[in-house]
Amino acid sequence: MRRYFGENAGKIALIVLSILFLLLLFFYSLYGVSAFSGDGEGTSENPFQVTNCEQLQEMRDNLFASYILMNDIDCSDTINWNGGNGFEPIGSNFVTTFSGEFNGNNHKITNLYINMASTSNVGLFGYCKVSKIYNVGLENVTVYGITSVGGLVGISYGSGSEISNSYVKGDIRCSSDRCGVLIGYAGSTIISDSYSEGSVIGEGTKGCVGGLVGIDGIINNSYSTAFVSGIVSSVGGLVGCGGVCTTSYWDVQTSETSYSSCGTGKTSVQMKTQSTFSNWDFINVWAIIDGFSYPYLLWGEPPLLDSDDDGVLDVEDLCPFEDSGGVDADLNGCVDTVAGLQDVIISASVSGEIANQTNASLTSKMDNVVSNVDRENYATAINVLQAFINEVEAQSGKKIDPETAEMLIEYANNLIAELYTEE
Repeated sequence: MRRYFGENAGKIALIVLSILFLLLLFFYSLYGVSAFSGDGEGTSENPFQVTNCEQLQEMRDNLFASYILMNDIDCSDTINWNGGNGFEPIGSNFVTTFSGEFNGNNHKITNLYINMASTSNVGLFGYCKVSKIYNVGLENVTVYGITSVGGLVGISYGSGSEISNSYVKGDIRCSSDRCGVLIGYAGSTIISDSYSEGSVIGEGTKGCVGGLVGIDGIINNSYSTAFVSGIVSSVGGLVGCGGVCTTSYWDVQTSETSYSSCGTGKTSVQMKTQSTFSNWDFINVWAIIDGFSYPYLLWGEPPLLDSDDDGVLDVEDLCPFEDSGGVDADLNGCVDTVAGLQDVIISASVSGEIANQTNASLTSKMDNVVSNVDRENYATAINVLQAFINEVEAQSGKKIDPETAEMLIEYANNLIAELYTEE
């Protein structure tokens, strides 16, 4: 034996050194000491600064570090990554798990694409343990996987794991079970002040599909409006299986289910009413346009609403709550009226789209129309509007901008049609 080791001591030493070197490389990648291309040191005091989707992907190499998102980032190109598989989840299993901290810093990640239909533990973060993720939004995210699939996190476990002040808007699909728009498998993770929109579809027979969470989790002050679908009974509007919920809700209409393993189901009208969320913090955390929007995080953007369903968003609509049953030639969100046409002429004259002399003539005709409408002389008002149209047609391209002329003619014809109904 001594002779054997003596003769082969060099070879044995080389083998041992090779094994040690391989172990060193393994732990080097495992415990997150790889270089990061952005600024920062990866500590809680000086986190790595993420500014683009490539750096977001680099987080796979530093799983115990702290990160902060410095700006909104667009991950549209991930649909072309990795032969069509897209973005690779940060953390993939119980050996390579994300146990760091991610501060979204009130920014959003858009158009993230992950298509790993033959893989489990899939999401922006695939596998997490004792991690903290907060202040981040994901919009237009697409994630496909087998089991433990979510937009933000696939699976998270371990006492101390937290997700807060975050949201996901996207489409999630799992071929087995344990999938949710926010997180698939939550374990003992505390989820607070978060929400989800979009859809989640479970194609397996085991179940546990949820609008916010697939299975488990400690859920506080959170909600979901996501559509949920599966082929088994454990498909929940908020949570598919398990979970402990406090003042958390789901929309029974948009989700198309009245079931959730925890939480409280509400109608769409109730979900847009602030009093439904009586214990929530609408001073420091949440905001809502009472009667018109779901709650949204105070740091986020107000939802783009079209309250009167006229095709013009409220932020651009001069009459956001007007009945949309009429016509709207100038596309300002207001039903066409005689007074409205007068305002359009004034505006077009100020901007130079109508010459001054023509403006005076058109304004005079509209004053005539107003006078006759007030006296209910609708036939005369119609005749004056027809004369208005004839003048606009004659001056189009001359003293009236052609596009403006086209709009004025449409507007006047709409008024004529309306006045005919008054005769």
